[in-house]
Amino acid sequence: MPEPAADIEIETDERVFLAGKTDSGKTYIAQRLLRGIERLVVLDPKGTLQSWRLAPWDRESQRLLRNGDPVRTRVKLPAADTLESFWDDILFDCWNAGNVLVYVDEVYLLKPEGGAYPRYLSRLYTTGRERGIGAWASAQRPAWVPLVLMSESEHVFAFRMNLEDDRITLAKNTHPDLEQEIPRTDPHGFRYYNIHADAPEYFPQYSEGGPGKGLGDLGDLVGEESELEEIDER
Repeated sequence: MPEPAADIEIETDERVFLAGKTDSGKTYIAQRLLRGIERLVVLDPKGTLQSWRLAPWDRESQRLLRNGDPVRTRVKLPAADTLESFWDDILFDCWNAGNVLVYVDEVYLLKPEGGAYPRYLSRLYTTGRERGIGAWASAQRPAWVPLVLMSESEHVFAFRMNLEDDRITLAKNTHPDLEQEIPRTDPHGFRYYNIHADAPEYFPQYSEGGPGKGLGDLGDLVGEESELEEIDER
């Protein structure tokens, strides 16, 4: 898997949680890390990841997934679909196929108003590795999502979060040091925690003399969301 920094190595069947406010950099890092994954299913409930250039979730993508073939596909909620089982059906297909990495962007949007989170979401995090499944999720509000997404993750990326409640929730379920706020002067910096490490490591976007180590060689590419989209177009 491609690495954003030499210190970060993630296996394709591990669990990852990314937390941070809009435009903090979590989706950007997810895209960079996932570029080399041959079997990838991205759940895009906001419908905003067109720049990832993934195949649509259609019969051909589903066939490739079932057959164990390479497939990189993005699932968005159909405009007329109000069925509570929609996302759970997708996650079940991934569970059934195995050997796939599932990334959920803004995971709190999988929960319908007045309903519950998809049953297979937690299942991917608790037992997915036995089936060769990697489970990644990002969220602006950690306080709104199932705690298992944090407690079962081997890798946690903590970007800027506006609310103390979100930092506290993340810290209680991962590592206490993640409650620390990212400095306002470093809008795309983050703390990275690997459960095998003693404590999280801080990766600043910028440091004295030039770009910081937050994205290693990619550090000079970090910017506002509009700039990132321009980079993707090249």
